[in-house]
Amino acid sequence: MTTALNLPSNLDVLVTQMKSLVDRREEVKDEKEAAKKEGKEIRAQVVTWLVDVENLELKVNPIQEEMVNKKKPSACFLNYNKRYRKSRKVEEILEEIKRLLQAGIFAN
Repeated sequence: MTTALNLPSNLDVLVTQMKSLVDRREEVKDEKEAAKKEGKEIRAQVVTWLVDVENLELKVNPIQEEMVNKKKPSACFLNYNKRYRKSRKVEEILEEIKRLLQAGIFAN
């Protein structure tokens, strides 16, 4: 039951964490471009991480559009089962964001 009740606060955390992840992605992209200009080799780990972030963003965008952007609440807020499923999905995405933020620290 707490999973469904935590949905509003989890959505707030999702927005904040996703912003942090997107900011880190932009930093990594800038570092990647600078390394390319210097003739350095780009590690596969960095490329894979960038792809993972892009894929996660594709999952998060519909959730943000549907539930966060101050639109009229969708019917899923009225249906406990749907709300529970959405909340579980948000929790899973938050775990993935956490993993990607930790993995996004690359040694030079």
